[in-house]
Parts: sequence; C-alpha cells; structure tokens
Amino acid sequence: SFLAGPLVLLRARRCDLRISFAMPCTYASETYHEVLRWMEQTPIKYAKNPKKAESKSFYRYERYSKAKTVGQALALGSYYLDLLFDFEHGHLKATGGPKRRGLVSPDKSAWDGSWTTTDKVLSTMHRKWITWAKTFEVADRLGVDRRNLTATKAGGINVELHASRIEAATMATLILEEADRQRRGVTDSDMLHVLRLWGFKQNTTRHNVMPEGTAWVNSDTLGLIAGYDGTVSANAATRHYPSVPRLMCRWLADHMPKDLPQGFMFTSINVNRGYAAKLHRDGNNDGPSMIAGFGEFTGGLLNYWPEDDKAKAPLDALREEDKVTIDLRKKLLMFDGTRGHVVDGFQGERFTVV
Repeated sequence: SFLAGPLVLLRARRCDLRISFAMPCTYASETYHEVLRWMEQTPIKYAKNPKKAESKSFYRYERYSKAKTVGQALALGSYYLDLLFDFEHGHLKATGGPKRRGLVSPDKSAWDGSWTTTDKVLSTMHRKWITWAKTFEVADRLGVDRRNLTATKAGGINVELHASRIEAATMATLILEEADRQRRGVTDSDMLHVLRLWGFKQNTTRHNVMPEGTAWVNSDTLGLIAGYDGTVSANAATRHYPSVPRLMCRWLADHMPKDLPQGFMFTSINVNRGYAAKLHRDGNNDGPSMIAGFGEFTGGLLNYWPEDDKAKAPLDALREEDKVTIDLRKKLLMFDGTRGHVVDGFQGERFTVV
C-alpha cells in the first residue's frame, strides 16, 4: 500500500537533515533535581577558582564565588547556567537548608509577591529544561538532528507542533511525488494521512464557531492573509510547510465538479479538527467557499440555510424546515459561508477543509 512505503522514506529523509547551530546547555537530570530545589537563602560554598587565569570567566567566578547563599551568587553576577555548570562539575555545593521538598514550579502564572528573584530565575530555568527535554525527545522519535527542529521552527508554535507539521509536510511531498509518477489524482485517503499528521494550534480567536463551554478549537488557516496594515501575504504556516497547502490545492483540482470546468478561485484554506461548529455566519468571506470532510466518524452533518438573508435576521430566527443537511464525506459542497450553518455533534475523528 502507499502508506507502508512512504513512511520508510519519511524517516530516511529526515536522517539527512543537518543544520549547524550551537547546542543548548544541558546537564544531568540529577543536577536539575538538586539545583531546582534551592531557594534565595540556601547556603552554598564554592571551590577554588577553576577557570582559566585572566579570562572573563575567571574574573566573574572570582566575584560570585564570594557568595554565601544562592541569592547572593545571582546578585554578584552568576548566571543560572553557572549554577548548573558549577554544581555538576563539583565547583559548587549547597551546605544546608532551606530547600524545597520538590522542584520549583515552572509555571510563570504562579509567580506572586512572595516569589523572590531567585525563585523566578530557577522557575525560568525549569521551564527551559522542560522545553529542551521535549525537543530531544521529539528529535529522537523522528530520527533528526535536534537543531533542525529549533532552527526551522516558525514563531508562535512549540517544537512538538513543529515536528508534527514537518511530518505532515514530508508526507504531503511524498504523496505529490507519487501521484506525479503514477499519473493519478490525490485521494481522500492521501488527505487524511496528512491531516492526521498536521499539528493543530489551539485557536482562541474563533469565537463565532466555538461550541459552548470551550475556550479554543483546533483550527488553522493556510494561504494568504491580510495584515493590519492592509498588506496581503502568505502566512508563516504556508511558507514553512508549503507542500501541505499544495496537496490540498491539488486535491481540490482533482475533485472539481464537472459543472465548474473553469475551476474555483480562492485565497486561503481553513483546516479544522475535532469540533462541531456552533450556529454561525462567517464574517470575512468574499464569495462562495468549498468544503469537504475527512475522517472516520458518525454524525457531524453540516446543516446549512441557503436562503438565509445573512445579517438581516438573528441566527435564532432561522427555521429548521429551511435548512439542508449534507454529509461532507460524501460530497464536496460549494456554499456561502456568510449564511447560517452549524455542525451536528459527532463521534470519532472528523476533519474539515474549507
């Protein structure tokens, strides 16, 4: 089958990715589990200066090694990485309490008036450790150089989302190459492979579609977007993972209804996973949209009011007898998103591409 072959290629290609960037400073787990329990007044003792004489590090160590507590060390110029390095290399030790029973919280939202500068520094260190650990875990799972994950990552997403999107983009590229070789169209199954791999952000801005009681939905936009300054450009997800929207465009071209021989012009693609949109009207559409559903699910029918007079009447005035109901897995639908529509609840895995 298609799936068996490309997955092998997917891993082989990733093993060849190499980008040369400095590695982060990482230390033994035991080091973090000791240092992240220290507090402002934890007593410490430094060893004789081990740094190269006359170097910047030598003079810095000379200053901060006079400290008797962790808080003093930071005040005298120690960086938080110095605490880790010096402890792990035997240049620094804690000589008593107070210490925390567990690690300092990495959650910045927990900071309040009781948190000292030392608490905040160690909390930040803990948060970075978690990020580094996840980066190495994901890189090991994908068989890639960790530096490739961080160097090519778009802003606003974490390394796990980025890794998932790399997988989706690589799969999309393989599918497109195979489709060209075999002179075949892109299938629903091809689309589903990529949608399952794609890393969705938690979108907190689509209030018009969020089911009651939810604070976010898995919804991403690919393609062109308008900036606040009036400019129009491809967004970051499109630039960083171009084979994914390219695959979706190819799928649409391969499944274009025969009564649209001229094709369908569009500027962006909205991709959704795992939620039933509440009754709403889209606000920024210009012209009709095309929508299709993918996945293994029951329910999830789209209810649409084709004769809705748009903003002239409230949504709750729409009548049940005026709606049409469509199973999006069975047909590609052209519709006017500025007219009322809502999705039935469902069980299983449901994606839509608009």
